[in-house]
Amino acid sequence: MALAIIGVLVGIALGLRFSVVVLISAIALAAVFALIFGVARGESFGSIVVAVVTVGMTIKLGYFVGGFLAKRMQ
Repeated sequence: MALAIIGVLVGIALGLRFSVVVLISAIALAAVFALIFGVARGESFGSIVVAVVTVGMTIKLGYFVGGFLAKRMQ
């Protein structure tokens, strides 16, 4: 749950300030970190996949919310 909340908040921050190119880089970086931490903690393959997908989806969701907010504030 904390992973999803952090992902949304990071996505909102990125959506307010940056373009889509940063979104792709942020998702890739977050997926790598989720993979590394999952392997280091000895989690199962399915659990790691769920973590990577969750991070990617929540960052995207937050990015679109941040982009919407940025448009509304202009």
